[in-house]
Amino acid sequence: MNVILLNDYAYENGGASVVAYWIVRQLSVYANINILIFAGTGEFDPAICNLSNVSTYSLKQYDILTDPRRLRAVCKGLWNYEAAARLDNILREYDPQDTVIHVHSYQKVLTSSCIHMAKKRGFPIVMHLHDYGMICPNLAFYDFQRNEICRKHALGLACLRTNCDARKYIHKLWRFTRGCIEKVCVGLPDCIDAYIAVSKLSANLFKPYFPKNRPSYILPTPSFFASNNFFTPAKNKYFVFIGRLSPEKNPLLLAKCAYELRIPVMFIGEGACRKDVLKANPEAVVTGWLNKVQVLKCLEEARCAVFPTLLYETQGLAVEEALSCGIPVIVSDVCAATEVVQHEENGLIFRSNDEESLKACLLNMLDDDIVARMSSLAKELFRHRRYESDHYIDRLLNIYVYTLEKSVC
Repeated sequence: MNVILLNDYAYENGGASVVAYWIVRQLSVYANINILIFAGTGEFDPAICNLSNVSTYSLKQYDILTDPRRLRAVCKGLWNYEAAARLDNILREYDPQDTVIHVHSYQKVLTSSCIHMAKKRGFPIVMHLHDYGMICPNLAFYDFQRNEICRKHALGLACLRTNCDARKYIHKLWRFTRGCIEKVCVGLPDCIDAYIAVSKLSANLFKPYFPKNRPSYILPTPSFFASNNFFTPAKNKYFVFIGRLSPEKNPLLLAKCAYELRIPVMFIGEGACRKDVLKANPEAVVTGWLNKVQVLKCLEEARCAVFPTLLYETQGLAVEEALSCGIPVIVSDVCAATEVVQHEENGLIFRSNDEESLKACLLNMLDDDIVARMSSLAKELFRHRRYESDHYIDRLLNIYVYTLEKSVC
């Protein structure tokens, strides 16, 4: 079997890329699987290039945000002719009957032109749904101007009229145009042979937009946190926030609640809300962005991890990473992370953006006995989750095989 992974970046720079290259490393041990990574920009890690049965190809183009020629970026971001032509040359060497295309990301460099080319050549395509970008113009089903979840039908007239982009309406119009090109010229999402969602919530949000007869799988991303130690959070003091300090992640709510309750709070991350967070809570610790080893060190001091996001998210790996260390969590009730949180078992779920609801949860987590009990249950539930993760590649291979078999028929 041949597997061609499409990914905008030749390096790990975010969730989609981390998952893509983790999958490559796992698949490389199978002697009967040949892997090609087709990337839009950047240099590959030599460790990836040296893996058995793995070939790499990078266009080494700019991504849409870093291209100094903005007009070129605007045009190429809609349809990357060169990427499609290069992929076409490569696909001539493969047989659609034993080759599956696995798409991880495409909207920053490759564009849907590559998906169009793969379908034109008759290759089956599996789409990994790391975000909501294939359906929603701003990738999140979220109105960044009003700071609230958007329930309008994506790419409909109401969607077109709504200025929901984090920047300006002109950016929304460009993204809307891109979505229409993907839908009309490429046939997304209908042309995809199989979809992989990373949570039940995201799968349900995608469902109204997908053909009813198309296979859609739920394959939660494993936690990549290399923690073999479980901490004892009941003896710690810090309530920890992990992530981008931006309005949609809602760090300000935690900062205010923690200050009013005189609870020690630590923010691991960086972003536009940094000054507002420190203004609302001058006693807060803001570490900035940290690497995984440094994050793990901070979690050793954590009593509880708090995720007050206003977004749906697609999965919420940071929540699982905290739980994997035996740290109980508090999460908002709108996000996909609620799927791994059992209320009053390994954490607490509060009403999204509700100050009093969050305060009640924070106060509960001041009880050492409650924290110790939740920590113990978090460890137990994580062991079960790890068992499921161990079968991730087996499930993925079954998806590949079934998709190939169905496309041949």
